[in-house]
Amino acid sequence: MSAQNFIGFLTILGFFIGVIFAILKMQDAIEIPIAVVVVTTLFYMIGIISSSLFVKFVDFKPRFTIQTDIYEKVYNRALNDLRTKEASIKEGVDFIKRLELDEAEEYKHEQAKLKAQMRRFKQSVGI
Repeated sequence: MSAQNFIGFLTILGFFIGVIFAILKMQDAIEIPIAVVVVTTLFYMIGIISSSLFVKFVDFKPRFTIQTDIYEKVYNRALNDLRTKEASIKEGVDFIKRLELDEAEEYKHEQAKLKAQMRRFKQSVGI
C-alpha cells in the first residue's frame, strides 16, 4: 500500500468514525459537522505523521537488480535482425521495381512491333 493510499484510507476512516461519534455524542446540529471535521482532521494528521515516519526510518532495498547488459544484448540482437529484414525487403522491392520496368519496356517494344506490322499490313492491302 502506498503512502497516499494509506493517508486516504485513514482520512475516510476518520470521517466515518467522526460521523458515528457525532451522531452518538452530540445533541446540537452545529456540533455534529464540527466534530466530524475535527475527527477527520485528527485521522488525517495521524496518517501523515505515521507515513512520514515510516518513510524516514524504513530503508527500502530493491528486491532485484535489473541487469541492463543482458537487455542491451537482446535489444541489439533484435535491432540487427530488424536491419537485415529491412535490407532483404528493400532488395525485394527493388527487384519488383526492376521487373515492372522491364515489363513496361517489353510492352512498349511489343506495341511498337505491332504498330509496325499494322503499317506493313495496311500498305500491303492498300488501305
